[in-house]
Amino acid sequence: NISNFFLWLTSPKHLLSLDSYVTKPLEMGVLMQEIEILLSSQASQEKNVLIVDENIVSLDLLVDILKNQGFHPSTISVQDDLLNKAIASQPDIIIASTRFAEQVQTLRNHKGLESVRFLLIAD
Repeated sequence: NISNFFLWLTSPKHLLSLDSYVTKPLEMGVLMQEIEILLSSQASQEKNVLIVDENIVSLDLLVDILKNQGFHPSTISVQDDLLNKAIASQPDIIIASTRFAEQVQTLRNHKGLESVRFLLIAD
């Protein structure tokens, strides 16, 4: 049973219900453990991951790490396309920077994405 974590950002409107979060600097062992825990309750065996960050270097690093661990990552770095990308790719988990917090909340409440797990990376 996955507990929801609450991450308080800059104001009450940014109180988010998340499945998990990690902080930078990322420890890959911790990140992979969190991902595996979140996906353990998913029926899908594909392990599709959508990574959302404005930092291209971070995106590339996470893609390489996740591919080496047998995941199928896709990325997005532009906020405006996030909802469409999430709907099109139907990920099992979305890993996002806190810069995308409001969009994550929108995704969390979107019909068709109810089973997606969310992991936020806090700077």
